[in-house]
Amino acid sequence: MKLEFDVKVDAGMLYDFLLRHTYTSAQGLIGTCVGALFIVGFAMQPDRYAALVVGLIILIYLPISLSLKAKAQALNPVFRRPIHYTMTEEGVMVSQETGETEETEETSAEAEDDPTEPAEAEETAEVETSAEPEDDPEEFAGDEAQEDATPKPFPWDAMYKAVSTKNSIILYTTRVNACIFPRKQLGGHTTDVIKMIATHMPPKKVKIRY
Repeated sequence: MKLEFDVKVDAGMLYDFLLRHTYTSAQGLIGTCVGALFIVGFAMQPDRYAALVVGLIILIYLPISLSLKAKAQALNPVFRRPIHYTMTEEGVMVSQETGETEETEETSAEAEDDPTEPAEAEETAEVETSAEPEDDPEEFAGDEAQEDATPKPFPWDAMYKAVSTKNSIILYTTRVNACIFPRKQLGGHTTDVIKMIATHMPPKKVKIRY
């Protein structure tokens, strides 16, 4: 089976991805709990306005900072052109209009690495065109050039996990880098993309809601 589709990533899609990545990580959950505790403390002792202020700052800071990060990432030249994805039995290939296959780090969304999250044997959170730490090995062309120069798909067994939001299907290529597939842009391909991912990745790595 082979699927091909184009995706145009914007700041809204990146923000959706970063929110999901952050608030399901230990860092995001801890920050939310701490902010909530300060507000609960104010509710129990209404004269402690400092607790209310600190709690609100903690809870408001994270989504605002993620919004700014998404807007900054959206300015990356790679997101100005549609990203072409090809899903095959071997894996996922990424290319753009020029016909050049992009590096995973350059074509995916990237999220902040969470040091408290255990690494498994990844999205930014990259958006393929991906988002931050560069964990993927670079492809290279050897001296026996013709074969090595042929674009190769990112293999299914190397994928970190697949998740979803109301707006997107997110395929992580590393612990913090991911390909973002907006449901609206997938259109009739949405079900096929989900089936392709679920068929080629272990069930424990796939947490996608239809």
